Amino acid sequence: MQSREEHLREWNDALQDALEGELTPAARASFDAHLQSCEICQEQLAELERVDAALVAALPRLTLDDAFERRLLATIDSSDERARAAKRRQAEREIDRARQALARDWRRNLVIVVPSIIAGLVLAYSLSTYFSGSELMRTLIEEGAARLGRDAAGIMRMAVTSVIGAGIGLTIARWLARPN
Repeated sequence: MQSREEHLREWNDALQDALEGELTPAARASFDAHLQSCEICQEQLAELERVDAALVAALPRLTLDDAFERRLLATIDSSDERARAAKRRQAEREIDRARQALARDWRRNLVIVVPSIIAGLVLAYSLSTYFSGSELMRTLIEEGAARLGRDAAGIMRMAVTSVIGAGIGLTIARWLARPN
């Protein structure tokens, strides 16, 4: 059998935690079960509650003057404004970096793609001129011209050259744009 003092030493932390609302749900359930059957802890808990009530009653009522409230709100407003301004500056810097990266990518792509397409067209035209005497090119152009009429031979030559040139230009552009 424990003495009153030993029992209170054992349960003191639980009593304090119960008053402050710091017990976990499981610990609270265990404490409540003990409290229902323990007169010593019931008396001690009632005594601690009386001490708390007396301390609260003895403390002077704190009031803040209007000047303090104005200063506090002004400080809060200025800190919020500073934080918003800092975030705004950060967002603007990020937007500028993204804009510069986009411009750099467009310049890089234009420097690679446009000359590549032009080179492809020149190469295709050169190849079509070289192969104009070949049987394949002559067959393509003559049969196409026969279907569309004699005046369409120039159009067919240009169409074939453009398709070949675009394909070659796209291939060159992809090759040049590969990451190093």
